[in-house]
Amino acid sequence: MATIEIRKVQSRRDLKRFINVPFRIYKGNPYWVPPIILDELNTLSKDKNPAFDFSEAEYWIAYRDGKIAGRIAAIINNRYIEKWGNVYGRFGWVEFIDDFDVAAALFKTAEDWLRSKGM
Repeated sequence: MATIEIRKVQSRRDLKRFINVPFRIYKGNPYWVPPIILDELNTLSKDKNPAFDFSEAEYWIAYRDGKIAGRIAAIINNRYIEKWGNVYGRFGWVEFIDDFDVAAALFKTAEDWLRSKGM
């Protein structure tokens, strides 16, 4: 049985690994259009993106049997919550191999974090 591990992004090196996940997953796919890496880095860096003045996010990478198998981000926009009164969190940057257990573990991780924040 496969071992699935979800690791939280905790360093700049982890963030770069997070950004590069789809390059592994879609390698060889002629229909995939890769993002601009510097743009992704600036968007996801909490010290560079001014949205993090009023938002918070966490990112995770999934590993299946020690190999990268997916990623997910969970985001809370506090300004949205204050304005509209909807206590919602969201997720994005979702990529994973064709494996239901990997997908389920990623979504559960994001959901658990959002719920722990009152979403």
